[in-house]
Amino acid sequence: MTDTCKPACEPTGCRYDDAPLDCDVFPHIMDSVLQASSPPTLLAIRGLSSEMRYRVDGILASHITISNRPHCSSSPSYLDVSPHCCKLGFRPPIDLARTRIVDLVGPVGARPVTYRAAGAGKNGLELYLEYLSEKLVNVHTVRLRPDTEGRGTSLCPIQAKTVVAFAEFSEPESSSYPSIASVGPVPDSTERLVLNVAYEPRSWWLPRANLILCDVAHKPNLTNVAVLLSPTASSPGCGRSYGEAISGQWMGMMSSIVNLMSYTLPRVKFTLVGVEKLEPEWLGIEPDWHGSPPSSTGFFDFRNDTVVHLVIEAVETELRRRHIMDDEEIEEALSHITFMSRDKYEKSVNARQFELETVQ
Repeated sequence: MTDTCKPACEPTGCRYDDAPLDCDVFPHIMDSVLQASSPPTLLAIRGLSSEMRYRVDGILASHITISNRPHCSSSPSYLDVSPHCCKLGFRPPIDLARTRIVDLVGPVGARPVTYRAAGAGKNGLELYLEYLSEKLVNVHTVRLRPDTEGRGTSLCPIQAKTVVAFAEFSEPESSSYPSIASVGPVPDSTERLVLNVAYEPRSWWLPRANLILCDVAHKPNLTNVAVLLSPTASSPGCGRSYGEAISGQWMGMMSSIVNLMSYTLPRVKFTLVGVEKLEPEWLGIEPDWHGSPPSSTGFFDFRNDTVVHLVIEAVETELRRRHIMDDEEIEEALSHITFMSRDKYEKSVNARQFELETVQ
């Protein structure tokens, strides 16, 4: 290009290949580049300088995981804070104001032996979790995840409008005990609660499965609950029949959901995903069986053999038993229950949200 053809705005002798990108002059451009980078790239850039470390940590902190690191006698337990995408211990100071998603994994509110004392108040774990929650002021989603042993948290001081709770039923040690999965507690700020409940299809103990919902029904801001029933690998059944557990729990694994709906409808809208995959026997209901439910809640005539209709009839029975609604109000309350297949539900939410609700 000749000098007469150069753009008027181009300084003479300018070399673009040697011009550096000044982060102080173009911070938004640098942040955009970093946000589009993969986690391995971010970890490499993080080691270039203290400024880059601060910038990268802010991006990695958009989704963090808080877990209770195993303790030993010489080193008491403490909460491990790391990015969700990689194992990288975060220690204060860290810009948690940029955090939008928080995973609480395992019993983060538990009291290790090293912290217990007679009459003692809050332990170090609880105090540290409260300290973190004061820094987490812009969180929109909290995910409650059990650890590898199936233990969940007993404390959630982090305020968020959306809470995703994962629970899984597993085979009990004997037929004398129910299969128990627990969820909660959830923060008072919860407006939308997603319950992802995993179960083994055709397992003999499903009629006795019991989902414990800790302090959920009375949350003042709760307006929407989505229940995602997630089947895991099929179980051979261990040679046992459903009859061993059929009298243990009315509506089986759905009993707690039915009770929650009967207490919160029509204030709370419910979306039940995957119910069509269930079978009546899994809920402790024999085919063509009519009569009083095992829980002695009153006479209940099962008029349909599909679980979708059984759930509706069970909620209707509970509402009538409490004598708090007339027929018109009950009909309106039942209209707030929506049944969806998993594929249809996936299309109703964005891909990122569906991933947060289904992938741990």
